[in-house]
Amino acid sequence: MNFSLIIKRYSKILNWKHDTYYASLMNKYTYFDEFMRFCNDNKEYFTKRDIVASLTYIHHMKKVDLLSPTFNNYNDFIYKNIYMFRSNISTLVHRYAVLGHTKSLLFIYENVLKNNILNYDNKSISLIAWSYAKNNFYLSDLFIEINKILKACIKTMTLHELSLISWAYSKINRLPPLEMICVKNRVYELLNALDEELNHVIENSATKTHLDDIKMNINEKSTYFEMKNENEKEYLNKYTNTDFNDHTYLDETKELISSEKHNLGNIYEDNSENRIDNLGCKKNLSQDICMIMKSYSIMNKSDPFFFLFLFNFIIKNIQNNKMMITAQGITSIWVCLREYEIKNKKIIEYALELSRFLRLDHTVNSSMMHEIVVSIHKLKIKDRRILYHLFYHLKRKCINMHVQHLYDIITILQDMKIYDDDLWKQFGVAVQKKAIDLELIQIKKLHNIFSINGKGNDRILGVLDSFIQIKEDINVYGPI
Repeated sequence: MNFSLIIKRYSKILNWKHDTYYASLMNKYTYFDEFMRFCNDNKEYFTKRDIVASLTYIHHMKKVDLLSPTFNNYNDFIYKNIYMFRSNISTLVHRYAVLGHTKSLLFIYENVLKNNILNYDNKSISLIAWSYAKNNFYLSDLFIEINKILKACIKTMTLHELSLISWAYSKINRLPPLEMICVKNRVYELLNALDEELNHVIENSATKTHLDDIKMNINEKSTYFEMKNENEKEYLNKYTNTDFNDHTYLDETKELISSEKHNLGNIYEDNSENRIDNLGCKKNLSQDICMIMKSYSIMNKSDPFFFLFLFNFIIKNIQNNKMMITAQGITSIWVCLREYEIKNKKIIEYALELSRFLRLDHTVNSSMMHEIVVSIHKLKIKDRRILYHLFYHLKRKCINMHVQHLYDIITILQDMKIYDDDLWKQFGVAVQKKAIDLELIQIKKLHNIFSINGKGNDRILGVLDSFIQIKEDINVYGPI
């Protein structure tokens, strides 16, 4: 079981390439207040692209306050000019979803989507569903209409669109059985077609390699016969009276070699690669499959067969170097193994081998580490292939983790009796910074853990004691 350790580094940051004058000016701003003053001063000159660019840049600003008067003023301007986005409203919906601005999502639904949702294409519908689900904003009327569209357009949807729809329904957990079956059947159809394409590429590659070997052998034989020909010519020149003459044999052999070379050359030159983009599946292929895989593990925990189909497809094509997997995909696989409670040794072995990619992927975040740790704890796995790469990221990123994720990971590793000195040292630094945001009972548990396992020093335990005292005072006298 050998996997090539090659990985693409996908950035989770939403990059924006400015293509208008005002969008190019936005790039220099760092702080939210300054940026909003610029937007309000120039909004009358903004085009649709400038508005989309502004909402994109806000996501990366420092000290963002979506309740500020300056943002509300700018947002009112967008509301008044909402007609500009009627043809591609999904882009605007997506930007507001990334910002988490539910008020704007409700406004867009009431004023644009409510009476026009049936007029949008598959890509827009899937992105709209994803955006509303991302904010846990379930509008029953909206998703009822999306259900109707899904039934009618399912046979024309791409794998990426299906992944967005699946993720959206897993988030709101309201996918009726009929739609679930429709989406699943479409995924089967697309991946079976893609599998045939991939098999064709692999067969062509194997044939090419085989023919290349044959060509090398023929070249070697050609050299041998040419040397033999020269030796025999010398022999015939030396012994002119002999009756032996196989010039005809040599000429026939040369013609055969020449003919074979020509035919093999034509076959060898026919090396146009199948790009694996039929049905629009190549881009983000592993990401889309893993999104669908994880979504269905959440929606239907009683059907592991769909997961096994997708998992086998991924493994097969990674082994054949036709697919690469990211940290998010590896996380999705571990979540599925946990949800379906799969403990098959061969499947676990493949998952552990895939986990060796984690160390090479800079996009590993707090949520991914938390999901994987919870999964290996539930599956009772303590293999170094997964632990080593988890520790690598935890040591570097635990200081910036979400505090609840940090707490869960510390308690799980304590329960698993895993005591890496360097890792627990970083945990000690992190809890001094973040533990104040936990509940009183959680802080007491952390204090107990660091006391029992011997990883806490006077400083760590003293800080936790202070946090406990503060929380107890708040419980008695109220918040500060």
